[in-house]
Amino acid sequence: MRYLACIVLFSWALVVAAADTTATRELEAAWRAAVDLDGEVIALQAGDDTAVAIHRRPADNDSLGGVVLIHGPGTNADSHAVVRPLRIGLADAGWDTLSIQLPAAYDDATSADWHAQAPMIEARLGAALDWLRQRGVDRSVAIGVGESGRIALRFATSRPADQLVAVIMVGSPARFDSDEEREALGGLARPLLDLYAERDRADVLDNLQRRATAVRDAKLEGYTQRAVAGATADFRGLDDALLGSVRAWLQKHAVATDAANP
Repeated sequence: MRYLACIVLFSWALVVAAADTTATRELEAAWRAAVDLDGEVIALQAGDDTAVAIHRRPADNDSLGGVVLIHGPGTNADSHAVVRPLRIGLADAGWDTLSIQLPAAYDDATSADWHAQAPMIEARLGAALDWLRQRGVDRSVAIGVGESGRIALRFATSRPADQLVAVIMVGSPARFDSDEEREALGGLARPLLDLYAERDRADVLDNLQRRATAVRDAKLEGYTQRAVAGATADFRGLDDALLGSVRAWLQKHAVATDAANP
């Protein structure tokens, strides 16, 4: 019986992987054909895994650093909610942005389903940072949207703080109550922005105090919890306010001293 269950699970995994590959290829084809993509489609190699990402150079080619974005379930590397405004707006503000396409999530996917893919997502994050470093961008920031915020946080502890200098979570429902998450907070040793919409989803708002308490217990310095006034979870109509909040925080916490004071 256990053998049969393993076969069923393995077969389902193959179906999911095939569907994910098809969805990614369709997105890549659409992005390459788009005349208004505002970026370049690139390939990232993470071990045996090849991932697609969208790179956008700084408007004036004088980079403040890199920003690597990882979207959440049900969205993609160029989603009009949150991801696209940040990847384009931050590039216009002087950052090298790289938005990674992650494995597809189905409508009934749970938080656990998404986090089961964390090793693959973290490998793609690492490949993105390496890709930027190979092009002379030595300092980067990771932005995780929704469920990906926790993944960005955990990944950051595997990289030196002078390479991955800060982490931003946008609309994160994290509770920070697991041993793994508390350990990550304790070892983060770099600034963390916990950004959310004033009218965000219930799981985001309900866990605000839990996150703040966990950070305080971990004695993490440089933590900011900030709301975008009037915004709903997708920040519709308030892209500029979202971008402005992120830009201001990055300017204070992530820009190298020589870049901030040319």
